[in-house]
Amino acid sequence: MPCKGTKRQLDKLGIPYDTVDTSVAGTEVVDMLKELGHLESPVVIVRNEFAEIVEHWSGHRIDNIRRLLA
Repeated sequence: MPCKGTKRQLDKLGIPYDTVDTSVAGTEVVDMLKELGHLESPVVIVRNEFAEIVEHWSGHRIDNIRRLLA
């Protein structure tokens, strides 16, 4: 449910996103998320225009999602 809630909130606010299903993704994706310190889904990764990671979090964090609009 946290994944669906996060997608629903992003859609509601008009924030574009891509999804990766970790149950079918390769081990490199799961390893990258673990390296970032995440052990639960969803993981939100915010990148800048150069595709560099500028922020990331796990769990359904409406406060962080709303902050993206600022």
